[in-house]
Amino acid sequence: MMKKKIDYRVALISSLIIALITSVNRIATLSYHDWYPVFFIFVLNFSASIACWGVVYLAEYILHRTFGRPKQPMTRLSKIIRYQIIKFIASSIIGLGILLTATGSMYSFFIHHDPFLFNANLAFDQYLTIAGIRFITLIIAIQMIKNMFDLLAERQRILVENEKLKLATLNAQFQSLKQQLNPHFLFNSLNTLKSMVKSNDVHAEAFVLRLSEIYRYILQNQHNDLVSIREELNILQAYIFMLKARFEDSLTVNITIDEAILDSCLLPPFTMQLLIENATKHNIVSQAKPLCINVYNIGSDRIVVKNSLQPKRNTETSTGVGLENIHKRCTYLCGRGIEITKTTGEFIVEIPLITKNENRYS
Repeated sequence: MMKKKIDYRVALISSLIIALITSVNRIATLSYHDWYPVFFIFVLNFSASIACWGVVYLAEYILHRTFGRPKQPMTRLSKIIRYQIIKFIASSIIGLGILLTATGSMYSFFIHHDPFLFNANLAFDQYLTIAGIRFITLIIAIQMIKNMFDLLAERQRILVENEKLKLATLNAQFQSLKQQLNPHFLFNSLNTLKSMVKSNDVHAEAFVLRLSEIYRYILQNQHNDLVSIREELNILQAYIFMLKARFEDSLTVNITIDEAILDSCLLPPFTMQLLIENATKHNIVSQAKPLCINVYNIGSDRIVVKNSLQPKRNTETSTGVGLENIHKRCTYLCGRGIEITKTTGEFIVEIPLITKNENRYS
């Protein structure tokens, strides 16, 4: 429907321009200034242009009905040129046939009133030759205009299709990343629980209860791509309790987030939990070197997770999901990824936020 509206406008506007251009020269040759012949010439040329548009579309329709539409866009130059030549020949044959049929009955009218050729002394064959040349020239001009707009429309269609394919690919990748997240979290949680059980930690039972609470939350939000900051903080508190059960006073987590954005801003679920998990996994957490993590917001644009940098000498082998997972999820859902800053004493990750009004996945 959109293409038909565009073609309709292009045909009208181009016909007006062609009529104006082709009429100016003839108007300048008039020895008298009468608006009637001027208007008549303009209308005649405009009508001829519209008729040529109709001929071009008629020829294209006949070609498609006879030989079928191209099954896919033509990319080879030779095929494009061959197709355009065939279409031009078909348009010319059809148009000239119409011209020959109509010209005989209109010849005397045109010669007597002289609005088209401005020369009453021309013989019929001369008149027909000039009219045919002008008609062919008009067909070429209109076909070039149509081809140009067809190419622009095809380019726009390809861009839209590429964007759809890109979104579909990103969606498939994100679904794969979501499937990786739960095993990653469970793997690290069970490792922590194993260590607590081995050391007969008195907080093991509370740890299991918090773990069940977190997995209940996972089940409830397994189909949600984004959650509110309030929901994320609720589950983060449960996770911090699990960490405190293991590290006690060796770990400090300070959370300072404005109340105003708790319900209005969204982020991918478990983003902050994964960042805190990575901080405890790759840094020394001990009484001698306690780990401090600060979580705060910068307006409604992003949340910052900052931890003191005190890396372990023998860090566990990474599964490769971690920060790359978070970056891809944020890029897909929020339109921009996380920003990482590493200094001599701090490791800082900025998480982009998206408002509920901007959420295209709700």
